Amino acid sequence: RNVAPLHLRCFVFHFIRASSIIDFLHYFVSIFTFASRLLHLQLSRLNFSIFVTLCHFAVMVSLPSPPPNP
Repeated sequence: RNVAPLHLRCFVFHFIRASSIIDFLHYFVSIFTFASRLLHLQLSRLNFSIFVTLCHFAVMVSLPSPPPNP
């Protein structure tokens, strides 16, 4: 089963939460570097599903959480 569309929707949601496109690009580049180093694979051999899952997890962890409801 291809989970890429679900993760892409999550990326759009996190992009909306990011304060600016620069912040989002910074997160994306950092996460891309982290995931590629973590897997120790060349990008051409990188499993796309694993890579996208790692990126989604890292974005969720790195973005600030919304303020609590009163």
